[in-house]
Formats: sequence, C-alpha cells, structure tokens
Amino acid sequence: MGEVRTFQAALEGISDTLAHIEVATTPQDQGGRVRRVNPGNMSHDERAALVADIQKGDVFALRFKVRAFGTGPNLHDVVLTPEQIKELSATANEADLMVRHTDDVTQSVGEILGGETRDMSGEHVLVLDQELTDPDAMVRFARRQLRSFSVSIEAADWQQGRDGKVLAVSPVRLIHNAFVSRSAYRPASVINNQAGASPMPTDTQAGAVDQSAQIAALEATVAAQAAQLDEAKTKLEARESAAFSAELDRACQAGKIKPTARAQYDQARKAMGFDAAVGLLGGLADGNALPIAPVGDAPTAPKRIDNAAPGVDVKAEVERITGKPYDPTKIKRV
Repeated sequence: MGEVRTFQAALEGISDTLAHIEVATTPQDQGGRVRRVNPGNMSHDERAALVADIQKGDVFALRFKVRAFGTGPNLHDVVLTPEQIKELSATANEADLMVRHTDDVTQSVGEILGGETRDMSGEHVLVLDQELTDPDAMVRFARRQLRSFSVSIEAADWQQGRDGKVLAVSPVRLIHNAFVSRSAYRPASVINNQAGASPMPTDTQAGAVDQSAQIAALEATVAAQAAQLDEAKTKLEARESAAFSAELDRACQAGKIKPTARAQYDQARKAMGFDAAVGLLGGLADGNALPIAPVGDAPTAPKRIDNAAPGVDVKAEVERITGKPYDPTKIKRV
C-alpha cells in the first residue's frame, strides 16, 4: 500500500507541473477571442479588465479545467470506483455545461470539451476541460459569482450499501456539469494550475522560452511513473484479491455467507476497499447474506431524469424516446 501511495504522489506532482506547462504553451487561448483563465488566480484589476473585454464583445469564450468529481467522500455518500471515474471521463465530450441542474437546453451556457482522470490528493479524480460561451455567465464567472460545480451522473442502477453508501452499477456516464452554490463533492472547483488572462510569450514574440525539451522530459517521466504505478496497483489488487478470497473461504466455512454470494462480496470489496470489506465480513452473524442488493444484469437502456423545463411532460417524453416505462431513479447529482 505504501509503494502505491508513493507512486501516486509522484505522478500527481509531475502531472500538475506538466499541465501548467501545457497551458503556458497555448498562447492562442490567452489573449484572443478564446481565453483560458482561472479567476481565482487573477487580481481584481485583471478580472475587471476581463469583464470589460467580454462586455465589449472581444471575448467569445472562456476555457478552464475543473476538478469535478472523484473517489473521495461527498455529502451524498455516492461511491464510484476508479474504473467508473474513467467511464465518466470517456463520456465527458457528450455533456453540456449548465447554469443549473436541468434538462432545459436553454440553460446550457457552454460545453464540456473532454475529460481526463488524474490521481490527486490520494484519490482518482475526474478533470473536465470546459468552454463557457454565454456572455452573461462569462461575466459572472469572471467576477467569481459562479465558481462551484456539481456533476449529474447516470448509472445502470444504484445499490444501497450496509454502511449507507450509494454504489453505482456500470455503465455510468456524465450527463452534464452544472454551476451550483455548494457542491456535494467539496473539492469541486477550477483547478489551480492554469494561467491567468494575460497573453503568454510565443515563439514569434520577444523573450520567448523554448519549453519543448522540458515538456518532452516531463512526459517521459510521467510515462515511466505511470507504468510503475500501474504495476504497483496490479500487484496490490492481486494481493488483496487473494487475501479476500481466503476471508471468503473462512466466512463460507463458518456459515456466514453462501458460496453463491462470493462475487457480490468481491464487488463490494472493489467499491468500498479491502479493509472495509473485511470488516463487513467480520460483522456478519452465521447465515447472513450480503447486505447489498444483488447487482444482476445492467439494463440495456438506462433511464434518467433531472429537473425538466416547465411545461414539458417528462414522463411522456422519456417513454417516447426510450420506448420503455419511465423510471426517475437512475440519476444522481453530486
């Protein structure tokens, strides 16, 4: 466990450094019609100048990256595995940036250009690259009146754990990311390794710095560290799987669980962690079954619902589109 955490910390630090350099070498985003910004890192004067440029029509869009969700704690106790965080990342470019949680397309204020996963602060994190294009929302964002986010996640199903955790059943996908006053996932924010609104030097400007060699070296280091991290994770999973299998053998022999429930317990281990799953087994009395509902087969067409636009018959519309009975239980906002 210690060697995995060491690799994670090293990879996080190098990845953050690389992300900062990537921003610094995209000057076309800095001083033109599209600007990559983080208002939290800008002075009042810089933000006032940005607002003025937006209001004059000199700025078409603001781009920024956000830490949107992760495997760490949240106020709704929703638990996603690292693999499910990757599923969200893979569907990010299908999602919208909304001014609030809703299905009303008129409340869209931009788009999500893509997603990636990072190891940050000891957890697997979904990072979204977003572009804000609504002028009013851009002004509010520049003034830091919009600065917290909440993702809307669709899953094939949601299962209740014994400890109150809410477990997602794959496949999962990202529906949208919305501005909110307070996110259930408290770290959700614009990430800090982004440049401000000022233009960066280019290779055609005086005082330019060639960072290509530095980037190449960092990329090579990241790749090497990532390979070591993946190897360590694979070894750790093998050790935990073998150890937990032995725990399941003892639980079956003691009559605490039925052999047919082994797969469900192993899924619980992957969702809640090795130590918590072992504690779960230890707390069972003879003859108890898994205190998590069986997962079963995922529905072929997961259903979802958010706040709909006024006047829209959501039930009829969902049933018309999906051809299946309306079920509003397949979506969580975190």
